Formats: sequence, structure tokens, C-alpha cells
Amino acid sequence: MSTGAGGAARHLPMPPGPRACKTVEHARDRSMRGRWLVPVLPEAKKYLTQRHERSMVCRVLGNKFLYGREKEKFKERFLEILKERFLFGESVVITVCNQKGGSGKSTIAVNLAACFAAAKRTLLIDADPQQTALEWQADRPAHLPHVQVIGLPVHNLHKAVPAFTRDYEVIVLDAGGRISANVRAACVVGDFLVVPMRPAKADILSTKDFLANIVEGIQALRALSYGILINQMQTGTVIGRAAQEEVERWGYPLFEAVIHSRIAYQEAMATGMSVVEHDARSKAAEEIRAFFDELQGEVEREE
Repeated sequence: MSTGAGGAARHLPMPPGPRACKTVEHARDRSMRGRWLVPVLPEAKKYLTQRHERSMVCRVLGNKFLYGREKEKFKERFLEILKERFLFGESVVITVCNQKGGSGKSTIAVNLAACFAAAKRTLLIDADPQQTALEWQADRPAHLPHVQVIGLPVHNLHKAVPAFTRDYEVIVLDAGGRISANVRAACVVGDFLVVPMRPAKADILSTKDFLANIVEGIQALRALSYGILINQMQTGTVIGRAAQEEVERWGYPLFEAVIHSRIAYQEAMATGMSVVEHDARSKAAEEIRAFFDELQGEVEREE
């Protein structure tokens, strides 16, 4: 992409077995009596929120010291439990948003969700009152990778979304148009914002206003990554190239991938598919794959 100018702590059970590892430091705080402070393994840190980074509280199930292979087995099992059952905020939340109606947010959101679902547990949240994503899911063929879709057009999305982060690896959020409470909440909860923009003067000005009023406001409070995606480009038009140059002059991040106006997107939407699933050899599928790969690279760099 080109660029111009956690949850509450829980008591984690120790791995099952006749004896548990006691190679830990006893908690000095009286309120922690009967529990042990387990130093966090370096390999485990990527699964933890900041509240967990220093230590984790566990109950003691035994008092035998473990050495050698037994210790390694404990370590492996501990990481397995941590990864599978006690993840807090592991999901990546990608919000597709822009205040301008007709920018193609739902089309981009469903295609992204289908691409992620091919390899990861994926949830698509339809926060748009028009419920385009829900209609798309209702038509989705059963033999394709499952994409769970729920409607959640509420103003407190930033409170509702974290409840799903333990069950899904990727959450794609299709935000509604216009600057409303639910659009603001959708942007606040996102780890990465995809901002689709048509290469038309009205859309360009509206997108600039959206970035200045919403995105930059959130960035004043916390780190937030985003990228503008030029969508519904007319091949070979002067206005399309002018739009790219205008965004670059703003100094805002711009995806190198460009999505063109093609009938294949409408056909795929009508059948509950992504364009990749509808016709893997089409130009539409090629550009969605290029965008998906670029987005994955940006998200991985931010982790």
C-alpha cells in the first residue's frame, strides 16, 4: 500500500495430569493466597493482552517439580490451552467504512469475508441498516466455505464486537453510510479500516471529510491503520488517474490494488459468492485477490 506525506483476567487451569508444575514463584499478596504466579513464557506473549504480559494466575493442582521432557510437555500443553481456550482479543477486526453512500462497502466486505473464510474462522457483521451482507449470506451455496453473518446495526458496536473475538480469527465489519453513531463505533472497534472510494469529485471530497472528522479523530486517541481503496474505477478514464493523484497529494495511505466497475461483482453478489468463487479466472477475481493479498500484508505488518 502506497503512503503519501483487552479483556478481564481469568484464572487459568493448569494442564491435566497427576501432578502440576510447581516451578513458579509464590504470590506474596495475601489476596492471592492459594494461587501461584506463573511467569509468562516468551512464546505465549503474542496471545496475551497487556494485562497478562507480566504474569498469569493459576490454581495449584499438585506440588511435584517437573524436569526434562515432562517440563517440555507441560510447556506445550500450557501453550495449547492458552491458544485454544484463553485468547483475549486475538481476532483481527477489519472495518469497511465511508460516509458516502454507493461507494461499494458491502461488495468489498463480502468479498473480503469470503476470501478470509477459505482459511480462517470468519465473522461478517452487517452494521448497515440495508442488510446487504445478510441477504448475500442467505443466497450463499452450502458447499462453499462458511461465512457467519450477523446483523448488528447498533450504536454500541465497540461494546458488542469484543464478545465475538474469542470465536473468530477474523471479523469483517460492514459499516453503514453517513456519519452516524454506529459508523463511529464501527471505526473505533476496527484494527484496520478499509475506506472504499469511487473516483468521482463528490466521493473524493466526502472521503476527505470522513478521514478528517472520523479517522483522524480516532488517531488522536489511539493508533489506527487504514487505507483508501479506489473502487468502481472505469478502465482507461482520465478521472480515475486524477483521483489517484489527488489522494496521493493528501498524504493518505492508498492501496495499490484498484477495483474496477465490472458486472461480475453484481453477478457474484446475487448468488451469495465472492467473485473469486464465481469465476476464479475473471479480471474481477484477479483484482480482488491482489487487494486481499495487499491487505493481509498490511495487517500482518501492524501485528
